[in-house]
Amino acid sequence: MARVEGWDASFFAVAESKNGVDGFRSGIIPFACPTSKTGKRNLYDMRLVVTKTGWINGVFLCRAA
Repeated sequence: MARVEGWDASFFAVAESKNGVDGFRSGIIPFACPTSKTGKRNLYDMRLVVTKTGWINGVFLCRAA
């Protein structure tokens, strides 16, 4: 999971590769996050956790600017 900086806000994008080291490809998958009246937001510190059931959960801070 990569944080991508846009001109007015940051967002997360899923990045994947065959070996986990090089040749990454990413697609932009939007994440629902509250915005302020200005429409700006910042995302910080994604932590990925694999659960016992095999699901991957992402926990992060979303701050409306």
